[in-house]
Amino acid sequence: MGKTLWDDRAHLALYHSERGHAVRLLGMDDEADYRFSAEETEADAVARVSRDWPVDLLFCGCPELYPPPREIEHCPVRTAAYISDWNLYQPQLEHNLARFDLVLSDRLGTRELRVEGAAPRFFQPVYSHRSLIHHDRGLPRDIDILFLGL
Repeated sequence: MGKTLWDDRAHLALYHSERGHAVRLLGMDDEADYRFSAEETEADAVARVSRDWPVDLLFCGCPELYPPPREIEHCPVRTAAYISDWNLYQPQLEHNLARFDLVLSDRLGTRELRVEGAAPRFFQPVYSHRSLIHHDRGLPRDIDILFLGL
């Protein structure tokens, strides 16, 4: 749930597994497999989706920008929040993070982010190399290391 962080839906295939795991998108935009409205609770959304597809985990990306449905703290399945710009969106995160079962962040976020009721855990580098998009183009290099950002 949350912002679609890839250029096309083909990236979803990377998350399918031999054990039968699959990913479905829940959101308020047209790209979502399942949409929810602002009036719907999380339990209502999960119950509706579960009629077609078994839900094991609700993985929410960017809850600082895309808040989860109401009452996510009462969701019938485990919930995880995946945060990135915690340093910019502290007020929104303070309101929402304790509502999730698990909070995932970058290494610095696990050390610096302080939110009552939530202890972020390191999951992986957030917003880094994307192997289907970033690749060597065989061009000459004139910059050894480049960092961009705030």
